[in-house]
Amino acid sequence: MAHLMENPFIEDTDEQAITRTQITEKEQPKDKTKDIRGDASKEPWTVKTPKSEAEERRIQRALLNGEYVPGHKKRDPNKVYHRSVLTEKDLLLLHFLAKFDYATTKTLSVLLDIGDCGKRLRGLREWGYLTNPTNTLNITIWMLTSKAINELHDREVIEFKPKLHSKEISLVPFAHTLGIASTAAILLSKDNPYMKATGDAITLENLVGERELLKAMAAYGTKFEGKSTPEQNLSLAREVKAKGDKTLVSIFSPLPDMSLFHRPDLAVILPNNEVIAIEVELTRKSKQDTDNILKSYSKNYFGRIKRVLYVCREDATKNSIIRAKKRVGADNRIVCAPIFNREGKRHTGPTHRL
Repeated sequence: MAHLMENPFIEDTDEQAITRTQITEKEQPKDKTKDIRGDASKEPWTVKTPKSEAEERRIQRALLNGEYVPGHKKRDPNKVYHRSVLTEKDLLLLHFLAKFDYATTKTLSVLLDIGDCGKRLRGLREWGYLTNPTNTLNITIWMLTSKAINELHDREVIEFKPKLHSKEISLVPFAHTLGIASTAAILLSKDNPYMKATGDAITLENLVGERELLKAMAAYGTKFEGKSTPEQNLSLAREVKAKGDKTLVSIFSPLPDMSLFHRPDLAVILPNNEVIAIEVELTRKSKQDTDNILKSYSKNYFGRIKRVLYVCREDATKNSIIRAKKRVGADNRIVCAPIFNREGKRHTGPTHRL
């Protein structure tokens, strides 16, 4: 007698469908092939046995002490942060220090738009990219190492390798350099209080610092403190001209006499190749010096400089500039503003507390 097979294509009746559903919804028997070690169907050597909290703590202590633990990379007990990858924020921070020499933790925190970047800075120092030079005020400032400069140059973030400072920084340029760096960080912040004077948002690429200005002027034959030579000037000229029209040199190079050029503390290169010169004034200059600077800006550079922004710490400095404008007949493109902190409030104290 032939065995009759059920046709799988015939639909179930309502009674059969209910019966199948009831069977499916019943509690399935527990799979006794699994235990706490994982899936027993796998080979024993492929099953990872979970560790207790006490065992995990023991492994972490051993790693921190520099002991070898199977399956874990040995760590240096003298290190804390163990950084191994440079992030975009790291490169921004290093690029900023390449432009402005050194800065405080507060200034670099403003640059990164975070409350405190101290942990990041200490990690980069442990990695060999940053150092803390001594200074007469005994405050913590951050400066690049040769390793950081070579890294930036290899990544083509910078075109010129800046010269490293000595391990001890003198007091003469110290406050002014910190003031320039703090002003630059605030200019780059998203809540730039100087936006009315500077216009569009500023990036680090179109913000030119003192170091770049010195090299730009040297490339066109201007000597600085007797340190530049014709050979150095020629070499710099080739490098600077290769950068194209976005540099300050390409804007100022047609001037007949570069010796009349007053170098600003900062310069913003606008998309249309106009320039906003920025002067950070912590103290009041003499009447003659102020007049000469304003004459230089007024007579020689207003074809290229859109505005001159004086950032003044004291009202007396601001008033002296206003009086000098009237004496030399300067126009309204020379404007004054107070020094602002990261909260957008006026700052009249030391620059290292910005």
